[in-house]
Amino acid sequence: MLSVSSRARKRRYGWWERISLLLLLLAGIYLLLSSSLFSIKEVRVAGNKNVTAKEILEAAQLRQGENIFKVNLGEVARRVAALPQIAEARVKRLLPHTVLIEVKEREPVALVPGKDGFYGVDLTGHCLGRYSVNLPFPVLTGVGEAPPPGKQISSSGFFLSRELLAALKQAGLLGKIGEIHVNVPDRTIEAYTIEGVKIYLGAPTEVREKVDILARLLPMLKAGEVEYADLQVVNRPVVRFKGGDRQSAHTSPKPTLGRLDPGANRGCADALGAGNSPYGSHPAH
Repeated sequence: MLSVSSRARKRRYGWWERISLLLLLLAGIYLLLSSSLFSIKEVRVAGNKNVTAKEILEAAQLRQGENIFKVNLGEVARRVAALPQIAEARVKRLLPHTVLIEVKEREPVALVPGKDGFYGVDLTGHCLGRYSVNLPFPVLTGVGEAPPPGKQISSSGFFLSRELLAALKQAGLLGKIGEIHVNVPDRTIEAYTIEGVKIYLGAPTEVREKVDILARLLPMLKAGEVEYADLQVVNRPVVRFKGGDRQSAHTSPKPTLGRLDPGANRGCADALGAGNSPYGSHPAH
């Protein structure tokens, strides 16, 4: 059995051990925070396509020679993610002296007119900044003016068009459409091909079915031959050729669409009725 003095000595040794470990830990932390071995010598950027590495590095505000353990990774990520074209940012330490910034960019799907040009927007309505109108994205009208970069479009018109934009993107057709116009009071949408052929899409319902039909019709929608296409009724799309011929694009629920002959089936009826449309009157027959 230990004597009182032995137990006291053991307690003293226990305290010294704890203090020694604490001092060693503090010394280790001091060395990590002050050693030049852990000074930042390289910052890498990954995942960027349209945003330059220079823009990302400027937003990150990292300094060469700064101790890598003193960097607040979350704060750096927030600064980078604040760039209008960045959706997500992650920052990692690659010991001993490298910082990696990984980003995921927002993808534009349309161009919205603004005060001094056209501004790209993604599917959330987030404004990405000023873009060239020559890029392969449709101009989106009827949704109001583009907000400042980094802000979101709040108009109901944009939300009416969002499913259509998503379907066109998935089908790879964004570059084939020149303009999408949203009629907010009627809650209807019409579009124009890059050749200027008008496409009546109607209400934003059965959107993916309409885009599927549009993908098969596009090769025959030539500006010099076709006046408009009407896809408001998905099981009876109609194409009106110049010269007055208005023809059903198919007669069966699941057709194989082929090129329509402007001279065939003159006066063919369609599911909408002659000359009627939720948009108002079509051009006269």
